[in-house]
Amino acid sequence: MLNGPEKRGSLPERARLLPLTIITKIVTTKTHRALEIAELVEMICFHAAHGAQLNADRNRDMLSLESPDVFGEPALDLLLWEGQDGIINVLKTMADDLWKVDSDRETSVRALRPIKAGDWARFHVYARRVKLLLWIGYSYSALETGSPVSDAWSPVFALLAETLPVEHIFPNLKELFWRVGGRDYLTSVNLFLAPRLETIYFGDLATDAHLAILPTLSTRCPCLTRIQQGPHFLPLRAPTESSKFPSLREIGLASTPYVFVPAFFALNETWTLRHISMTTSSAPSAAETAGLYALVAGCCDHTTLGTLKISSSVGTIPAAQIADSVITPDGLRPLFCFRNLRRIDLYPPAGLDLDDTTVADLARAWSKVKSMHLGGGAYRRPPSRVTLAGIRALARKCHQLQFLGFPFNASIVPDDAPPAGGNTSQVLWFEVYDTPLLDPATVAAYLSKLFPRLRKISTAAQVPLCRLRT
Repeated sequence: MLNGPEKRGSLPERARLLPLTIITKIVTTKTHRALEIAELVEMICFHAAHGAQLNADRNRDMLSLESPDVFGEPALDLLLWEGQDGIINVLKTMADDLWKVDSDRETSVRALRPIKAGDWARFHVYARRVKLLLWIGYSYSALETGSPVSDAWSPVFALLAETLPVEHIFPNLKELFWRVGGRDYLTSVNLFLAPRLETIYFGDLATDAHLAILPTLSTRCPCLTRIQQGPHFLPLRAPTESSKFPSLREIGLASTPYVFVPAFFALNETWTLRHISMTTSSAPSAAETAGLYALVAGCCDHTTLGTLKISSSVGTIPAAQIADSVITPDGLRPLFCFRNLRRIDLYPPAGLDLDDTTVADLARAWSKVKSMHLGGGAYRRPPSRVTLAGIRALARKCHQLQFLGFPFNASIVPDDAPPAGGNTSQVLWFEVYDTPLLDPATVAAYLSKLFPRLRKISTAAQVPLCRLRT
């Protein structure tokens, strides 16, 4: 028996409990009595759409319109309409004499006449089924030049914005992946910012007017849990209005100028985030990076954050700037307030200058971490002040740690390592970056006792130093 309503999980969770053998038997017997159970039919359609557990032809032929009496509505929702890579399909549900498709690849359309009230009836029947929209504003023939085709859509969006009897094209949209430029960017994207949106990916926000969308999302999309953006952000002036994102749990900022990041976090006084990932396109100074760490610590809930990744896409910086870009212990300490971190990746352009005391403190603060990479930068500097004693503190405090990246000074090997088999450390992989290893065999033997499950040690060049067996 299926679980009652009070125990039912989400559709994906329930569908995964349905074995492939049962699916095949039911589907190949069109008169199977199980097909009278609406929930079971919905789960089969979910498998066909997402799980690749049925033959592709069977997905298409048996679960769609050829069996409308059984699979009609769920098949329409999950197989045919749930995900769209544009709006042409939904426009085609309108009158045949309304739109002209200009390309055999169906990359653009144009209106042949004004839209009448009666043209919207079938449109709404199918538009409500769309949950995911992927829109990339580049034509197939222009990929090499990157020529935008979004301007060709501007008249269509303008016509829809003027005549659409509802506020949004897809009222039940949950995921929006939007990489569109052009003159009428704002007019077009507003048609898709539906109140049930949970995930938004903005590929290009090229002006302050575009960026001004962000403070409005909390009221327009109250269910929003995830915001990501692509590589073309421009600096943003600090917003003048406060905005709240009660449901937002994940932020991803890719190739973003450093000056934009503080302005982005200023959009909200308090963030209840689980995941932060940001890559700056410029090389911040040590003071700027420390300020960013302090900002994150000051405005993010200390108990909910589980993943923190901050890096720079700048490969090299001038030699004169290296000394001013290295992060000191005081610059890192504000992040010790996040006691529930499971993953932390910090890659400042010139690395971090830590010592054993700081490492012992971070081991206590981040004792639940499973993956930690504190990058050493791409520059040869004096040996790290962190010794194997600091690494030993990680082994003793971070019992869930499996993947570790940490530069250290291995010139002195302590003789107080725990005996083999006497340590519960879970570390499997150790990236030592540019750590000088004068006696690799001795260091490896020490680490094998410190981390009894260790399988691989690698250097900054990603060349395995040695492989160990327990």
